[in-house]
Amino acid sequence: MDNIHPVFNIDNYICDGFQHVADVVCHPNLEWSFCRANLDLLFSPHDSNVYLITQGKRLVRIGETGLPLGIRHSGELNQPVPNSSCRLGGYRRGTSMLFVREALKDFTDVSIWAMQCEIKEQRVTIGGRERIFKSTYHKALEKFLLEKCINLSGSIPPLNPITK
Repeated sequence: MDNIHPVFNIDNYICDGFQHVADVVCHPNLEWSFCRANLDLLFSPHDSNVYLITQGKRLVRIGETGLPLGIRHSGELNQPVPNSSCRLGGYRRGTSMLFVREALKDFTDVSIWAMQCEIKEQRVTIGGRERIFKSTYHKALEKFLLEKCINLSGSIPPLNPITK
């Protein structure tokens, strides 16, 4: 593989806590399925994540989600439901990520990596009733990583259409 700028090399994110979620099988009809998956991470109910899509060791997309990465599909062994109720389900068949699937349709060695972001809870009493508020930082971390790419290389990953 050609020379990869360090900011686009997945090895430089693993040390920060990103973990391999699954390898992607890109089918001719543009549907995705996942293999060699870390099932605990793929089907974790955790709903604050930053994810990376790689082709080989090259980072091609940075994303974030306030949804679980995957919700187990009852009819397909170890696959997420193919809809927008979970982030990777949206990539399977969802139209919102069609441009990513189209761009990667002829590629091999596509993988998903993710970092679960901590969710902080704060108890607040309002009007005599205690409420629990949750705060997350997955959107801020995604923005930081995109800005880091720009600052160090002059560009963002090719499948990120814009910075946020």
